[in-house]
Amino acid sequence: MGELTKLYGSSFTTVSGDPSAGEQPRRKWVPITSGASTKQQRSQEEQRIVDVTLRDVLARTYDLPPAAKAGWADLADALTLVPDRWEVVTDRIKSIAGPHDEQSGYFWSSMLTATAGAGLRRGPGGSSAPPSAAAIVGVAMRRGGTYHRVQTPRARSGNRLQAINELSFPSVIDLAAEEVHRALLVTGLPPAHARHVVMLVGATVSADLWHHPAAVRGTLIPS
Repeated sequence: MGELTKLYGSSFTTVSGDPSAGEQPRRKWVPITSGASTKQQRSQEEQRIVDVTLRDVLARTYDLPPAAKAGWADLADALTLVPDRWEVVTDRIKSIAGPHDEQSGYFWSSMLTATAGAGLRRGPGGSSAPPSAAAIVGVAMRRGGTYHRVQTPRARSGNRLQAINELSFPSVIDLAAEEVHRALLVTGLPPAHARHVVMLVGATVSADLWHHPAAVRGTLIPS
């Protein structure tokens, strides 16, 4: 728990005020009494809510009995293409989309968010029947307006709305969807378990959920 608090900040007693004594925000906090603008206050509150929500989800997952999450770590590894697939896949992506940029850290999270949206069904014997690569692609493309961008909340235009370059290339989306589908094929987890892992990994690998509203809606908000 200490490491999670160090990474994401601590729980808090009030959303609309400054942190209480002993509470630790993840990011630099400008005290309200110092003259922070209403916009700045709102942004700080939003950031803290998102950060601590992810922290709490990870903490609750960690606290589950090992038997309750058997196979989860294996699926998480497969979804993040470790130990031997990540460099191969990223090299292929860069050969199509060009070098990574500041928005590239949101790409894989967007693909996993689309996967969660495509759904996991119960197959024979109660195992997961993963969405096809085509279904994942369909969700990512159908909701391109949200999956394909990062932004400052409430932004409508300008440099506060930025495209995730990799998601402008259909062949990259196809490639990523095939890799995610491949990872899901090896799992024997019940659908609810597999979906939880997909959502958890999707939230964790995003560069900054505060700038990634599609991932917040798709991975942190229960549906």
